[in-house]
Amino acid sequence: VASHFVTSPQTGKRHAYFMMDLDELPGWRATVRLDDLDGTPVATEIRLTAESVETHLDSQTTSSSLGLQSGSDLPESGLTATMLRKVAIDRLIKRGLAVIPVEILDRPWTNWLSVDRNRVGRAGRDDRYYAEWAAAYTQLLNTGENKPAIRLAKDKYLSVSQVRTILGEASRRGLLTQAPRGQAGGSLTPLAKSILTESRGGKEN
Repeated sequence: VASHFVTSPQTGKRHAYFMMDLDELPGWRATVRLDDLDGTPVATEIRLTAESVETHLDSQTTSSSLGLQSGSDLPESGLTATMLRKVAIDRLIKRGLAVIPVEILDRPWTNWLSVDRNRVGRAGRDDRYYAEWAAAYTQLLNTGENKPAIRLAKDKYLSVSQVRTILGEASRRGLLTQAPRGQAGGSLTPLAKSILTESRGGKEN
């Protein structure tokens, strides 16, 4: 599996490509594009091409530049509806996500792809994830930051709407109290504090 990660310098929007040969269709290759939708990777494009056909992602990135060799012969027949039904998009996505190196996932521009494959709650995140976001938000509030959501967005390389969506989910889960209408505010709930305490204890052990 080859991968290619893109962040637009103009908009900050992020997407990733995963390119792989298909065991179920020998001689064919799949390319899947995932876009960052509020921290959740969603499939927005899929291509099936013969291995002998060079796949271009942009002016500089191709299947060859990503290390996938192109065959010399075309398949014996073209794509058919029967062949397409053999391709499970969910499986292709899981296969692509599963092989991303940990050192890549730790980078701020690819952290949206670091999801729990068991999908605990929205976008595969558990309560601890949202409690940590709530803690970061309230810490900024306590230091006098007037626009903590904007500050978090800059620090985490996310859009402000993405940060607000995450904080809204934290509130829905009972981890962050509601802010006054139209104002920044809120505090950690006892549940959030308990989760964070247990998390720190587990790391120390």
